[in-house]
Amino acid sequence: VFEIRGSLWKSTGSEMADLITTELLQYGFDVIERAQLTKIINEQQLGQTGLVDQDQAVTVGKIAGADSIIIGSGKTVYGQRDTLESLTIKIINVETASVMVSAYITGKMKSRSAAQKITRAINGKIQDYKKTLK
Repeated sequence: VFEIRGSLWKSTGSEMADLITTELLQYGFDVIERAQLTKIINEQQLGQTGLVDQDQAVTVGKIAGADSIIIGSGKTVYGQRDTLESLTIKIINVETASVMVSAYITGKMKSRSAAQKITRAINGKIQDYKKTLK
């Protein structure tokens, strides 16, 4: 899970990535630690601007041995670091660079609630996606 970008406080993007990682682990997903991804970004000199775009994220995912990566963006309520207005998450297949599933939530919510809500949505969509592969 890469840092969530958008009109968020810097620490909120990292916090959201950590909260989503925790939620994904509870659903039984294998997750590569973000520190490992950051190390690869630095080694590959991809993060010189501090931002990793979708193509760079796919490259990092391949190097890390992941089959998919998660990127996202969000917007916090003005002046409230831990309250979100919206959150979008995309899971991208690292082999094809195509978006496998995505989810969008909106409404004023605390970071933890947003992470739980988006992860439930993503988990349901992943289960539906797996059914199409059979």
